[in-house]
Amino acid sequence: MIEITDLCMRLSGGGHDVTVLDRVTLTIPPKQVVAIVGPSGSGKSTLLGLIAGLDYPTSGSIRVDGIEITQLKESESARLRREKIGYVFQSFHLIPTLTALENVAVPLELSGDRHALARSAEILDAVGLADRRHHYPVQLSGGEQQRVAVARAFASQPPILLADEPTGNLDSATGRQIIDLLLGLHRDHGTTLVLVTHDLQLASLADRIVTLRDGRVESDKLLSAIGMTSETTLKRKDNEKLPVQGTFFNADRIPSITLDTNLFYDKAEGRPGAEKFDQIFELARAGKIKVYFTATTDFEDKSGDATKIAMRLMRDEVLHEDRNAGTPREFMPEGPGLYKVEEVECEEVLQTIWPNENWERANDNKRNDVLHLLAHLKNGRNIFLTRDEDILCKRLQLEKCYCLKVMKPAEFLEYISGEHSRDA
Repeated sequence: MIEITDLCMRLSGGGHDVTVLDRVTLTIPPKQVVAIVGPSGSGKSTLLGLIAGLDYPTSGSIRVDGIEITQLKESESARLRREKIGYVFQSFHLIPTLTALENVAVPLELSGDRHALARSAEILDAVGLADRRHHYPVQLSGGEQQRVAVARAFASQPPILLADEPTGNLDSATGRQIIDLLLGLHRDHGTTLVLVTHDLQLASLADRIVTLRDGRVESDKLLSAIGMTSETTLKRKDNEKLPVQGTFFNADRIPSITLDTNLFYDKAEGRPGAEKFDQIFELARAGKIKVYFTATTDFEDKSGDATKIAMRLMRDEVLHEDRNAGTPREFMPEGPGLYKVEEVECEEVLQTIWPNENWERANDNKRNDVLHLLAHLKNGRNIFLTRDEDILCKRLQLEKCYCLKVMKPAEFLEYISGEHSRDA
């Protein structure tokens, strides 16, 4: 948790004071992705540096995990950064006399890690630089240097990652790779990510956009569900073909999720992970979440153990059904709980998951997956639980295009457990 209250930063120069930040107040909950945008000179980089404890404000408060950092000595600030904060600079700031491996090892060695080099090698492998470990910064491209910088910032797996214009010195394609890397770290490790950027397209990938102007917060907008603390409206980010609007948390902060039907079959057949299914429905019975599933046929007419489980849960009023098509080839008319979809929409989602596929030649399983996702999107919920590997491997692209969070059941349970423990 990052809590900023009435933060002011004034600098003296030319015989008068310059106000860089003026009574900035922000709260950033754990695991949220926040983009800080604004024109040059608005105070973005100064704010990020103050959060990292690289400078002291004129007045105001900054608390990181409950620690008031504005009162820390320099040695205490350094210890806080080493344990809790990773920082990625626009200009990389790698040590020129050290190899990529040695640069990444620096924070680990400062922490007394005996296996610093081995751990650094693993991290470089993870960011795609296994064959560049022993190269010096001058021997690396800009994108490779920034990958090393990201690896160094994340070497100690800090809960908070700060990035100051991480793509500012890179071309668009390389910059996108760096952003995918940062978002991947957030997704896989639950890292709180705060980045400063001029790139509004990049900012749109965040959960939240904070705009600074003249040192003040001009606007603070939530874009997606993870980390939000109030009701908001979600809209698709790139175009309006799909009427994707709705809420994740309602006014009582009860999240609504959609289950992929493959999870019912896991439960019925006793596959590994089925216990997560039971935990999800215990939360539903306790009124902590609302659970939906999508059906592409008349579910009541189907036989089998998975159907019986679903019907029992609906009788218990802890499971809600959405139907979106009679079969993958027949689209139902619109009506209560029914969603008419156009083939162009199916084609678009299909090619997001399987780029070389088309609707006409796709098999029924792929068509069903697309229809499940479309019904889910049209209903405005933006978290979808599945164990389908094809969907999971494309989740970053789905999240980017559709305001959609794709999770495994275990990931969702970990997230929601953290939310309720914080509420308590």
